[in-house]
Amino acid sequence: MKSQEQAARLVQHEVYQCVSLLVSGLAQIAHQLDYRTFGDAFGIDQDELMDLCQRPNFEEAARQFIKDDADIDDLESIADRFGRWEDILAWSNVPKVVAVSEDRWGYTGCTDTFDDEDEATTAAIESVTEAIRKQVLAIVTTQDEYQTICNEHGLDYEYNEAYEHWAVSDWLASKLAAEGEITGEVAGITVWGRCCSGQSISMDSVIQEIATSLWGNE
Repeated sequence: MKSQEQAARLVQHEVYQCVSLLVSGLAQIAHQLDYRTFGDAFGIDQDELMDLCQRPNFEEAARQFIKDDADIDDLESIADRFGRWEDILAWSNVPKVVAVSEDRWGYTGCTDTFDDEDEATTAAIESVTEAIRKQVLAIVTTQDEYQTICNEHGLDYEYNEAYEHWAVSDWLASKLAAEGEITGEVAGITVWGRCCSGQSISMDSVIQEIATSLWGNE
């Protein structure tokens, strides 16, 4: 079964109804009322409602930082936060540090020499920085981890804006949330804030990925 056919099957069973008018209408009312008045009138937390309209995109900012801007110290900090720096270095094939003479050090594949072993070790690690970036990216995978990196390194991030809102199953909402999609609950309805519009839901890459993970090459 092709990925789009699998996605259409998933949508048929797990996506129930468009609730964009409900969410946008409540958001407009919430904007006009204070927190307490809105909460008393509708029994809905205003912050949770607003979170259905837009959500910080921690993932993009965190991954961009790791790929382009983080230095070796930053990468080591992230690695030790979510794994082990020693494993990252092993997976990155850091060149072996060797004694060139009694007072000079180097590392395999490099003709430069250094005053001491620590200096040579630092240079050897820096020589495979791009490989280290890839290995660190591989161990950072969840939305909570991306948010932690943004917070700990003071990163600026953009916001994802929901263009449509759909009532979905709790199961699908959990899968979408794991992929960084906007999800939540309003008036007892589990809602997905879809950040695109103008095409069939079955064409959304996130829906196709979830369907493929569920049915594989069936």
